[in-house]
Amino acid sequence: MIPLDGGRLGRKRRGASRKQGQGQNGRRQNARPAFLTNFQQRTLCMHDFPTPDVWLPHRVSYGETDTMGYLYYAEYLHLFERSRSEFIRSMGMSYADVERFGIMLPVREAQCRYRKPARYDDLIHIHAGIAEVGRASLTFVYNVTDAERKTLLAEGMTQHACTNKEGRPVRPPEWFVKLIRGESFSNPE
Repeated sequence: MIPLDGGRLGRKRRGASRKQGQGQNGRRQNARPAFLTNFQQRTLCMHDFPTPDVWLPHRVSYGETDTMGYLYYAEYLHLFERSRSEFIRSMGMSYADVERFGIMLPVREAQCRYRKPARYDDLIHIHAGIAEVGRASLTFVYNVTDAERKTLLAEGMTQHACTNKEGRPVRPPEWFVKLIRGESFSNPE
């Protein structure tokens, strides 16, 4: 796993004599949100989940399992993607429409912590919501639970850059922010 500080753990930072939080030009730098600073110690409790949110039921198929009959670890990222699409759709627009209106959301970072295995033919639920909207990014969080939504099987996050069709970072437009907050919005046509 790559440290969240870009692999600089234990190395002396250039400009360490500057005041905490200031860049080379003396301006205040934005630190990573506390949510992302230590994923291993963070536990997103099911009752503290951000809203609006969506629950996506899923039955584990044979093709999604490894030789032990467990849901293959990489499949969790696919489940995160499906729940992310369902989240946007439940807010009133498809992911394809968001892209048609010029907003792309490439994944910049993905993490998953596995708690208990899901097995072949288990009914599981993927809980998805948005924890943060940044200047040119947004962070989805996910909990994967058992059929009764009581046992946490896995938790994760994906951070997405918000870009235009040319791949340049852009501030999320007002209509998009209203969409993902579950507020009424006007189509940007």
